[in-house]
Amino acid sequence: MKVIVTKHALTSGVKIVEATESDYPGMATQSVGNRLIHFHKPDWHVNQASALAQVHKMRDAKVKSLKKALERIVIKHDRACIQIIDAHNLARH
Repeated sequence: MKVIVTKHALTSGVKIVEATESDYPGMATQSVGNRLIHFHKPDWHVNQASALAQVHKMRDAKVKSLKKALERIVIKHDRACIQIIDAHNLARH
């Protein structure tokens, strides 16, 4: 069956591979030469709708994470500015 792998959708992109559903629940297996590559849910999908939903969920989580990181940078920036101003004011006295 064709499987849409979304694990690295936001970095290297999605992959469409030929895989079989594993005996283990939530797993799909791709055979590449003499190797087996295993995919775990929610990183693989058999239909476009579920793959798109997962990619949107991944995007939303990444945006949330980046917003938190930006907030931390702004706080550190503000603290650094205050320290510089305080140091300058102390040096003047």
